Amino acid sequence: MTFGNPYEVLGISPYASDDEVIRAYRAKAKEMHPDVSKLATTEANRKFKQLQLAFETIQKLRRDPNTSEFRSQQFERTRDKEKEAAKKAAFTILEADWNNGVFNTETLRKLPMLAKKRAHPGGFHFGRGPQEDGEWGAISQFFKTYQTELLNRNPSPNDLKDLLAELDIYTEFTGESVKDIRGGLLEPFENYIFTKTKDRNLFLETLEDRLRRMSRAGSVSIFSTSPEASKKVFGIASELYASKFGTYPESKPSPELQLAREISNLAFSKTQKNPTTLHELDYLIKSVPSALVAEEKLIFLADVMNQLDHLPKGRVSKGSLEDFRGRIRNKIKRVFHTHPELQQNFAKRGRWWEKLAGSATTCEILLGNLARKKHM
Repeated sequence: MTFGNPYEVLGISPYASDDEVIRAYRAKAKEMHPDVSKLATTEANRKFKQLQLAFETIQKLRRDPNTSEFRSQQFERTRDKEKEAAKKAAFTILEADWNNGVFNTETLRKLPMLAKKRAHPGGFHFGRGPQEDGEWGAISQFFKTYQTELLNRNPSPNDLKDLLAELDIYTEFTGESVKDIRGGLLEPFENYIFTKTKDRNLFLETLEDRLRRMSRAGSVSIFSTSPEASKKVFGIASELYASKFGTYPESKPSPELQLAREISNLAFSKTQKNPTTLHELDYLIKSVPSALVAEEKLIFLADVMNQLDHLPKGRVSKGSLEDFRGRIRNKIKRVFHTHPELQQNFAKRGRWWEKLAGSATTCEILLGNLARKKHM
C-alpha cells in the first residue's frame, strides 16, 4: 500500500515529538476506525490500514540510526533535556532567594546565561538555544507563581524598573519570551510603576521599555484603530500620565497623542546626546501609532519625521536615516489608503494638514502630493 508522506497522513510536522506522534495517531484512529467511519466499509478499511502503516513507518524510521528522522529526534531530545535542566537550575536559584527573603535584581544576575552575558559585554551573544529558553521558562513560571506576592511587598518603582531591565535581555534574545510578552506577563509590573511613581522620567522610560518589548514581540499593528488596540499599547498609562503630569490645554490632544509625543520627545532627546541607530527607535513607528485614531496617527508620524529632519549631523548614518524616512512615508500612505475619508477631507481642505500638525512640514508636502495625485 502506498500513502505518500506518513507525517501528512497523521497531520503532523516531521519535527513532532514522539508523544505528539502517538497522540495524533490515537486521535486519527478513533476518528477513522471502520466501526465509526461514515465511509463505505471498503474505503474505511483502506484508510484505516493506511493510517496504521503510516504510524508504523514513522516508528521504524525513528528507531533506525541511519535515518534523518532518528538523528533529528535525538537532537530534539538532547535540546529538550538541556532546556529542562536549565529551567530547573534557574528556578532553584530564583525560588531559593525568594524563600530567604532576598529576591531582587541581583538574583536574576545569578542565572548562568545572564551572568555569562554580563561577564562578556559585546563579546558574547545570546542565541535562541535551549539554555536561554530554559532560563526564560523558569523566569516565566516564577513570576506567574509569585507575581501577586511580589507586588504586595510594595517594591520601589525604581527597583522594579531595574528588574524589568534585566528581563529585557531575555525578551530581546529568546524565542520563548515572545508568547509571554504578547500574553501580558510583565504588564502588572509596568502598571505598578505607572501607578506608584511620581517621577515623570521614570514613568516615560518604563513606557518606552514596554513599547520596545511589544515591538520586538510583534504584539501590535499600526493599522489597528480599535479601543482594544489602544488599551493594549498604552494600557492604563495614558490616563494616569494625564492625571499625574497634566495636559496641553492650548492644543487639547487626546491623552494618547499627548503621551505618544512625550515618548517621541524622550527618544529623540537621548539621540541628541548620544549617537544611536534608528533601529532602536523602531518602536516609535511600530507600536506607538497603534494606540492612536487615524488622524492622530498622521499627526504623530509627522512629528517623528520633523524630529528626524532636525537631528544633528553624525548622530545616525545617512543611509539609515533615509531608510527610516521611507518607512514613515509608507506608513503614512497606508493610513490614507486604509482610511479613504481622510483623503477626501484632505482634498477638500488644502491646509488641512497644516492645521493638524501646527506648521508646514515635510509630511505636508508629501501628503499634499499624495492627495493631489489621488484626486486629479
